[in-house]
Amino acid sequence: MFMDSQITNNLNVLYSEVQNIKKHSSSHIEVTPIGDTKNILCFTIFYNHEASVIIYTKDVFAKIFVLKNTAYKDISFQYYIQQNSVDEYAVICQSDYQNLQDKTIAEIQKSKPKSYTHTELLDLLRREFQTPNEKLKNTILHIAETNKKNNKAIAAFLKRIAKNIGIQKGYYYDSKNDSFSFLQTDEDKLHRLFLTNGARFKQVCRYCTLETLFQMLSNQNIRMYGLAGMNDKSEYKYACDCFLRGNQPTEETEDSINRTYVLSCSSIEQKDSLEMWRLYGDDGKGVCLIFDVDKPKAPLLLAKTIYEFTCERGRKQIDKRWQLLKQLTTELQDIGLPLKINNPNKWLPFFKSGDYYYEHEVRLLYEESDQDHLSHNWVLNNANSIFTPYIQFNLLDKIEQETATFPLTLKGIILGPKCQEKDMNVKQIINMLQRDSSLRTLNVNIQLSEITNYR
Repeated sequence: MFMDSQITNNLNVLYSEVQNIKKHSSSHIEVTPIGDTKNILCFTIFYNHEASVIIYTKDVFAKIFVLKNTAYKDISFQYYIQQNSVDEYAVICQSDYQNLQDKTIAEIQKSKPKSYTHTELLDLLRREFQTPNEKLKNTILHIAETNKKNNKAIAAFLKRIAKNIGIQKGYYYDSKNDSFSFLQTDEDKLHRLFLTNGARFKQVCRYCTLETLFQMLSNQNIRMYGLAGMNDKSEYKYACDCFLRGNQPTEETEDSINRTYVLSCSSIEQKDSLEMWRLYGDDGKGVCLIFDVDKPKAPLLLAKTIYEFTCERGRKQIDKRWQLLKQLTTELQDIGLPLKINNPNKWLPFFKSGDYYYEHEVRLLYEESDQDHLSHNWVLNNANSIFTPYIQFNLLDKIEQETATFPLTLKGIILGPKCQEKDMNVKQIINMLQRDSSLRTLNVNIQLSEITNYR
C-alpha cells in the first residue's frame, strides 16, 4: 500500500511537471486530470488540439478501458503511458503499433512497451511539446553531434543549418506540406560533401560490347542515357525506399528523370576484372575502355557510388555516409517533419545496395537545362524495353561546347578474353585509329585481356 501511495504521489509530481512544461511552451497544450487533482490516477494531454498522451497508474487500467470506450471512444492517443513503479513507466507509441484505438488496455500492455525512467519520460514529453521548428533544430543538432567524429565536414554543415532554423528566412519547416527541405544552395553543398568532397580521379574504366566501341569510334561520340533506361530499375527504388519515405514523386521530378543522364564506369582498379567481364563485358566478348579524367564542370558530376555496406575479408562494414543520411531522413520522419529533397534524381543514382560493392562504380551524371543544345535522341532500350532519351558528347573535340565539356578522354582499349578474332581486331582497330586524323590524336593504347582461363 505504501508503494501504491508513492506511485500516486509521483504521478501527482509528474502532473505538476507537465503543467510547468505547458507554462513555458509556446504551443497550445491542454492537461486534464481524471478524478481528484490531489490524488491523480490518470491525466490526458492534448497538444495543438490533438490527442497526444494518456498517463495512468498500473492499478487503474481497467477504469481507463471504460473511459476509452466511452468518453474517449473515437480518440486515438499518440502515447499510452502506464506508471508501473516510482521510477518506471511503460510507454506505447501509436506509430509503433497499428490500430491501438481498437485494442483494449490489457492488449496494449502485451505489446512489449518501452521502459522509461521518470527523467527520460520528462525528456520525451518536452520533445513532443516543442514547436516544429524547435523539434527540427534539436533533431538536426542531435544528428550532427552523433556524427561529429566520423563526418566532421557534414556535422559542421548540419550545425550551421540548425542554428538558422526558425531565425533566418528560408530555414523553416514547410507547414503546408509538413516537411523540411534545405535551401537549394545548401542542398548542393550537402551533395558535394557527400559525393565529391576530396574525391579525385586520374582514370576510370568502362565495360561495353564490341559493337558499342565500333559505333563510338565510327561516329566519334559517346552517349549518356536517361535515368529511366537504367538496366537495373530496382537500385533506384532501393535508394528511394531507404531515404525518401516522405517524398512523393511529382510531375516535375518524374519529368526530370528524362533530363538527367548517367554514364556508368568503374574505378581503374577494376580494369580487366574477371567478374566485370562476365557481368558487363558481354561475357568476355566485349571491351574494357580506359579513360583519362579531367575535372568535370557543372552540370557534369563525376563521383563514386556510395554502397550501403562493403564486405572485405568476410567482414561487413556499413558505410558511414549512408548511415548518416539514413539517420537524417529517419529521425526527421519520426518527428513528423520528413526531409524533402529538392532534386532526388541528382542524389539517388549514387546510392546502391551493398550487394554490388564489388563493382566499385564511378558514375558520370549530367543535368540538362532548358538552354541545352546537345543532341537529343531516343532509343528503345534492349535491356528493359523502355523508351529512353540519350545525349551525345563529341569524343574528340575538347573545345568547350555550349553547355559542358566531356571530362573523359579515351586512352586505352582492352579486348575481352573471349572477344572474337581478337588478334586481328587489335590490328584493325589500330589501323582504323591511324587512318583518321582526328582519332589519331587520341593516342589510344590497344591490348588484349591478360585473363587466360576464362570459361
